[in-house]
Amino acid sequence: MAPTGGHRLCGHRLYRDGDCARCRAGATSATTFGRVMKGPRRAPGRTAREFPVEIPETTPPEAYETLVRHPDAVYLDVRTVAEFEAGHPAGARNVPVVFFAPGTNQPVPNPDFVTDVERTLPRATKLLVGCLSGVRSRHACEVLRQAGYPDVTNVHGGFGGARDQTGRMVIPGWRDSGLPVASGPAPATGRAGTR
Repeated sequence: MAPTGGHRLCGHRLYRDGDCARCRAGATSATTFGRVMKGPRRAPGRTAREFPVEIPETTPPEAYETLVRHPDAVYLDVRTVAEFEAGHPAGARNVPVVFFAPGTNQPVPNPDFVTDVERTLPRATKLLVGCLSGVRSRHACEVLRQAGYPDVTNVHGGFGGARDQTGRMVIPGWRDSGLPVASGPAPATGRAGTR
């Protein structure tokens, strides 16, 4: 079966039956050849946990507009502390979703991620979750949704922008969109683990 179009959740190519050509996940709420797919379709032998949670996405300029319209909304930057301190959206909070192991530079999940978020952000908080490009933040959104945060949105393009396989910028990031940027540590929130 020939791939066509782009999967709404992962960006991979779609087969004519609506399944993702790479991860074989069903197309969720995406129109494929004029028909709307209803929810994720489970492939034989795959559990529901293997399918992505449907997470809304926004671009950095749209995220900024949301923050202006909803003063109680929070931009949660899930990059490492060093990345955050080098530059971040003004007013953002920082809780790393992963750390990078010294020597190997391999990502290691932050075992306290949810606990650290819960310490400072109530579950009812509208969260705009970003990283450098939108990949780590997508994972963080899934983790937060499973932890009971109902209003999470992934900022696709993040701080540095999303690129295609050739390295071409396809979605400018917060920094390149000319949006307010700060550097250095976030103001202390009065609780350990979160800045």
